[in-house]
Amino acid sequence: MKYQGIDISSMWDNQLISAYQNCQHQRKEREKASSHEKFNKDRMINNRIVKKMDFPPINPAFAELEQNLLNEINKRKLKV
Repeated sequence: MKYQGIDISSMWDNQLISAYQNCQHQRKEREKASSHEKFNKDRMINNRIVKKMDFPPINPAFAELEQNLLNEINKRKLKV
């Protein structure tokens, strides 16, 4: 699997850790976005009720990438 065009297994240790930390940051940003009111309650816009939206599930490709990065980190016995 590749991250930004580089095969995970050929990444340097610091690149691998940085890529994983970037994924963790993206997860935190996603969690923050899920708390937006449009996903949690109905709203009034232009005198009309707009129903809350369902927060979309995480992209399976992202979850797979994140897991592969973590697996490679564990394989190399690196600390995050």
